[in-house]
Amino acid sequence: MKIFSLYIEKYMKFEKQEIKFNSENISRSKEDFQKELFGKMNITLFCGLNGTGKTSVLSFIAKIFRYLQRFRERIPSDFKIHYSIKKENKEYDIKLFKENNKIMISIDNDALPNQIMEFNLNKKQYVEDKKSNLKQVTYDDIKKYLPNNIIVIGFDTGYNKLYYNNNYYGDQLIKYSNIEKTYKDSAIGTGISIGILNFLLKIKKNKNILELFKLLNFNFTSFIGIWFSKNFKSPIFTKEEYSKLKKYEKFKKIDKKYLTEDFWEKYFLMSSEKNIQIDIEKISKDKKVLENFKYLVEYNLIYINEYYIEKNSKQISISQMSTGEKNFLYHLFFIMTNIKENTIIIWEEPETHLNKLWSKQLIPLLTLLYKDLNVHFLISSHETVLINSLFSNQILLLKDSTIDSPNFETFLTNENEIISNISEKIEYNLFEEYIIKKLNASNQEELKILLNNIGDSFLRFLIYQKLK
Repeated sequence: MKIFSLYIEKYMKFEKQEIKFNSENISRSKEDFQKELFGKMNITLFCGLNGTGKTSVLSFIAKIFRYLQRFRERIPSDFKIHYSIKKENKEYDIKLFKENNKIMISIDNDALPNQIMEFNLNKKQYVEDKKSNLKQVTYDDIKKYLPNNIIVIGFDTGYNKLYYNNNYYGDQLIKYSNIEKTYKDSAIGTGISIGILNFLLKIKKNKNILELFKLLNFNFTSFIGIWFSKNFKSPIFTKEEYSKLKKYEKFKKIDKKYLTEDFWEKYFLMSSEKNIQIDIEKISKDKKVLENFKYLVEYNLIYINEYYIEKNSKQISISQMSTGEKNFLYHLFFIMTNIKENTIIIWEEPETHLNKLWSKQLIPLLTLLYKDLNVHFLISSHETVLINSLFSNQILLLKDSTIDSPNFETFLTNENEIISNISEKIEYNLFEEYIIKKLNASNQEELKILLNNIGDSFLRFLIYQKLK
């Protein structure tokens, strides 16, 4: 999954705006180096000052796929989005666009595009446009050429309209993470149990990920807290309940013995009325047992409510972590629950509530987790440690009237270079302005005293220059 460009006719502050992703013509050696680092994963970082439209662009992309099947009028503008998608070992070049309230799709540069019929919610059927001369297709006909999922993670109210009503009818490409729901509900209400399990199993296989988390003072254990569904009782399911489960293809593989609490008790480390702690390492030793455990978690017969780590030589649960750590991990679990090949992940300011140490490792962590998947991350941020983790062609800088890649190389460059290039001007705080004034009025001895009181920064560099 790779987005090449997006054209917006008129939406919010954007008018006839074309956005080119990975727009820089890079050398073959640079391209190979990026593939070495990022694998199959694509990533685009939208950066710029507040009010430049980062959220507007990301929410617009989400709305395209949210309302593609029905409610076309809710896509707020004509558009054209160009992307590639790989399915069944074949890569397709796709142009999806809206003109005059018609949505069309071109596959591998068709001579004529296909018009996608809109689904009428009242009639429960697709409605043919009798005035059109184009070949008309249903949403179901072209679904294989669409992203498998669009994962939306953000705190901004601009995403609120992406929620699904209870009476919603149609395809739900958008998977939206509501962090407030995660805090208010148990795992039963969050739908991230399988994500926690997938995350745990993945990091246990990857030493690089474990080492990265150790830098963050996190040592992941194999302990999880589980809760059995109210339908999951001892003794085993009734014949009627078991026969219902067998209707599902994956449940056909499950033996009755796995459908009882009695079987899983041998894996309990601790058990109480409110909490059961289990060692996933012990379960993983038997592939068949692990396979069936995953089925039960996936189909919400077993919920994972807690995850345990070692921090400062103490075992703590997710619920005991700081707000920033907890939010970030919940979002990773949500991604892990829903991500698959050909997914778009839209993530607004993932560094929110994170300290610099965590923010610095964010892009490398995403890369280690997802570089083997053909997905595209769209991230908004103005955090410099995210910007210098990416190459200039992976960054789109939004200013008042332009959206383009930076004209300097961003990968591992220093913070001052980034600030001076992405800002119209460097904004100093009161203390910095005071030091600059003092710098210009001080003699050599005073400068030496000043030097000893300032940390490693661009101001320290200026003092060095004055001392020469």
